[in-house]
Amino acid sequence: MTVVTGPTVILPLLRQARLKSRPASYLKWEGIANDPVGAVLVVVIFDYFAGSGPQSIGETLLRLVTGVGGAVVSGGAAAWLLGRGFIAGQVAEYLKGPVALAVALGTYALSNAEELLPLVFTLILATIVLHGFSLGWVARRLDLSAERGGGLIIAGATAWGNGLARTLHERGVPIIVADNVWHRLRGARLHGVPVYFGELVSEHAEHSLELGAFGNLLAVTDNDSYNALACAHFAPELGRQKVYQLATGGVPEARRPAPGARGRIAFSDEVQHEDLQRHWYQGWGFDSSRITNRYDVDDFQAQLPEGAVPMLVIGVKKGVRILEAGRSLKAEPNEQVLWLGCKDICRPEPNDDPSALQPTPLA
Repeated sequence: MTVVTGPTVILPLLRQARLKSRPASYLKWEGIANDPVGAVLVVVIFDYFAGSGPQSIGETLLRLVTGVGGAVVSGGAAAWLLGRGFIAGQVAEYLKGPVALAVALGTYALSNAEELLPLVFTLILATIVLHGFSLGWVARRLDLSAERGGGLIIAGATAWGNGLARTLHERGVPIIVADNVWHRLRGARLHGVPVYFGELVSEHAEHSLELGAFGNLLAVTDNDSYNALACAHFAPELGRQKVYQLATGGVPEARRPAPGARGRIAFSDEVQHEDLQRHWYQGWGFDSSRITNRYDVDDFQAQLPEGAVPMLVIGVKKGVRILEAGRSLKAEPNEQVLWLGCKDICRPEPNDDPSALQPTPLA
């Protein structure tokens, strides 16, 4: 008998297979609920068949209770000592994982499990290899696999970011806004935009967020380091070409995070967090222009209000493509270009002529 379960094994397989939310949720909680059951069954059956001499079920259970009690005591003592060492800074950060594994193996190797450990690790390895290659294929054959959508995750509930989320939500684009400050999410929640309250780069977010509908990340907080962290965290999941952050001014390139540890720059190298916030409070708003065979990208750019910022393209299937700084705008007929600009009367910039902020009428 073999029991393969537990979130440590199941969750990576589910992410790799990209199942639909309902079957993925069932399998995730099945693994969590059955994890202790599988461990107890393995120990009982192994001890019954591989123990010293014939035994009754009662004797096996007695030995199991004794073994569990000893494991709790020894494991608790080892965990306490290990925790004290971590808190006191006696173990380097990059060595905490290997040290914890070594302590666990050293503690439980004392319980005559030398025959069981190789079987356990062999089973885990076989599960990951065999199921990892087959689960996605089986899921597609059973129509349980979810295609990666083109929706957008916005990291940071800024004023203009909530406005962007609301605009995309009204146009049917899958969208979610994440922030760890509740009141910042109010602007999105009041308009029915899905939100995530918590730390986006946490383990909780990794397990609770259903990312199948989202294919892009836009980090818009006022902290450039956090934006880079969020992009680096989601790059393996979404692809490095799908994670974006805002430009940062006043910081030399040599002092910025390495390109592999940050996202691509969204919109323009000249557009920063402070610029977008200021424009939003001056009365700027979001609008979209549909590209057609008679109204192409050149026409759109020629009639765009002065100073307006093209941000992304909404595809026919409601997926988005964030515009990258330094790259030319490309859009096909029936796609929409979403932009932020002054559509009506806006408060002028300091020392600017108010009449200069009047937008050019759109076609």
